[in-house]
Amino acid sequence: MKTPPQIMINGKKYVMSKPKVKLWRQIIKFQEAYKNGELDGEMIIDEMLGVIETAFNNTNVTRDAIEENMDFEELARVVGYIREYVTGVPNMKAAQVPNAVTPARI
Repeated sequence: MKTPPQIMINGKKYVMSKPKVKLWRQIIKFQEAYKNGELDGEMIIDEMLGVIETAFNNTNVTRDAIEENMDFEELARVVGYIREYVTGVPNMKAAQVPNAVTPARI
């Protein structure tokens, strides 16, 4: 399994907590709006900040703190990694389900 996403805010490292459904929905909504051309440049940044804020779910990881501590390249990289990490969780869990016993032939 991948390592959970991590960021540095004001010299302190924060590790993303276990993803919740709210984050999954937010990522899907963002991807669909982006794909459909519904977001302008500033809206894209706002959505990316929201994804990180939701993912880390920590009072010290705010939009303002993220903006002040990350450059755009890092912002895009972290959001991409969060998306990969979150979408990888269900795939990993599905792979852990043991094979079911096949029914007996009659």
